[in-house]
Amino acid sequence: MIRGVPSKAPTHRRAITGLATVALLKTNYDEGRDHISMFMPFVLDAVASLERDDFDVEDVRNVLFARHRLSVPDATLRTLLQRAVHQGAVKREFRRYFRQPGALHHADITSARARVESEHGRLAGELRTFAEAKGRAIADDEAALALLLGFLADNEIAMLLDEAAPDEGARHEALTARDTRLIARFINDVCLPDRQLGACLGRMLEGLVLQNALLLRDIATAPRRFGDLCVYLDTGFLLRALGFEGEAAQVATREGLDLLLETNARFAVFDKTVDEIKRILALYEHTLGTAQGRESLRPTAVTRHFLTQRYATSDVRQARALVQKQLGQLGIDIRPIPPHDRRYTRDEADLTRRLQAPGFADTDPIEPRVQHDVDCVAAVLTSRGARSPDSLDHARAIFATTSSGVVQTVNEWWRAGGEVGLSPIIHYIVLSNAAWLKKPGAATDLKLRELVALCTAALRPSATAWQRFLRHLRKLEDSGELSTDEAVAVVASGLTDKLLSEVEEDDGLDASTLNEVVERVKATYRADADKRIAQVEAGAASEAERRRQVELKVSAIADFGARWLARLVFVPVFVVIVVGSFTGVPLAFPGLGSLTKVVTWAAALVVSLLTVFLLYHDPVKGWHQSLEMRLRRALRARLLGEGQDHRVLEREAPSGQDGSG
Repeated sequence: MIRGVPSKAPTHRRAITGLATVALLKTNYDEGRDHISMFMPFVLDAVASLERDDFDVEDVRNVLFARHRLSVPDATLRTLLQRAVHQGAVKREFRRYFRQPGALHHADITSARARVESEHGRLAGELRTFAEAKGRAIADDEAALALLLGFLADNEIAMLLDEAAPDEGARHEALTARDTRLIARFINDVCLPDRQLGACLGRMLEGLVLQNALLLRDIATAPRRFGDLCVYLDTGFLLRALGFEGEAAQVATREGLDLLLETNARFAVFDKTVDEIKRILALYEHTLGTAQGRESLRPTAVTRHFLTQRYATSDVRQARALVQKQLGQLGIDIRPIPPHDRRYTRDEADLTRRLQAPGFADTDPIEPRVQHDVDCVAAVLTSRGARSPDSLDHARAIFATTSSGVVQTVNEWWRAGGEVGLSPIIHYIVLSNAAWLKKPGAATDLKLRELVALCTAALRPSATAWQRFLRHLRKLEDSGELSTDEAVAVVASGLTDKLLSEVEEDDGLDASTLNEVVERVKATYRADADKRIAQVEAGAASEAERRRQVELKVSAIADFGARWLARLVFVPVFVVIVVGSFTGVPLAFPGLGSLTKVVTWAAALVVSLLTVFLLYHDPVKGWHQSLEMRLRRALRARLLGEGQDHRVLEREAPSGQDGSG
């Protein structure tokens, strides 16, 4: 039995190895393997690499971690080894395992790993080039991938542990705030627009979630739909779902809701949470109307959304009035907080103290947000009753939030009370991961959309930077260098976020760089204004030409109609003349012969035509033209609208005097 296998991967290969493993996991899953068998190629590779034919679970676990950075719980590893026994790759005798000669000659996955690592090498190279342009030198590909892995792992919160993974497996590069923004900008500006890099990143993300399947209490339950789970949603999550934190967050959140529905979860929200949302919107309703009010707002995602989207007080008032209707459209049921039952709740006073801000005095009133969270946790425990679920599948009720701090505090309080089973609170990303593991095909882009929302949030300037920027704007206003309207426009510009974040990354928050931010935003506004003016002028010219063409076409139709209507009016007169000539002339010469009759009829025809011609071109001509003009004016007024016909008639007066045509 081997005892000398190191428990750690070489430090210079940890990130490369770890990311290659999660990408291979995604490949295995896509090939149709289930949540357990997708780990089988790694187990067989580890068994094949052992120095001896006989081994136990601990030997395989150590080699798995050394070769693939996989921390597999013993229970799951025994299940995998039992499957290997059924496949004939190993056999078990006297509580030990033995390799079967010749059964593992295809178990080596070195070539597959090399292909993945080559793809990741390109990603690392792009990151190093991007970072160098930003003034951040990254030593090698391992360091670049370590930063990337740290960013992704920081936001893939571990699931419900059955047994603790080795500390080495949980460690990754600790990112500074500057590095976090660097990676977020790299993902946003370089990876996502590139189809190959974006696909590579997507496989990493989904592989990390698949790797988390190892942390489930019972991995066999991973593909099953939730049996009895009602998710009570927190304020932050609902603000995203309602679109108050921007489009990226809304798209990811709503796709997550769709996935939870596909996996048989139910949604609800406590009435106190709805009241809290309305209180938040009421705050914006009363502060967005004045410059002083806008400056007093904390630079949260909701604040930036309302400002950059030019929300007026009336817009927020309307949004507040529609909250309940929109929640209903999302399929979220609004329920009252159940009656408090001390048989099922825990030490709420202790939880309140833990959730309060540091330095909070016991004599001070409890903050509304803290009271809300305590009430929601107590309501979930009351809904569960005497049950103590150990997994999400039959949890009955759970409170889902986007606040990592609240989740951590409640979980610490839960464990400190000696409780067992599932905590009453869960982070939304954990819930999303659990649902995605059950039905990945129902949300193929969910993890990538969540990453986009995460990068958007990471690229916002910090609260400290915003406060400093606002103070700088006030100084410019006081000195007269900036008008109040200009200051409002700068604060409301979406470009301000991007520029301020870039300046903060470069540690350049001084008066000079802040002035540059203001000037660049103002220049953008001027360019946008010039562009809009040009567009309006071009649109006006195009509209004028279009109207002219329409008027000409309608005028032609009116002229044609007026001409023929005027002619039709005189048709009865012409008919009377012709008929009279043909009946009167022959009667005046009754005794003429047949040849003479022909001549007489011809004379009648000539007389009638001459009469019509003389009438039409002499006394009747003026009447005809006058009638035609009146008909033309009436038709144009009817077709073009009142007031339009006079302009057309004036412009085309010569054409109106062309006679009968």
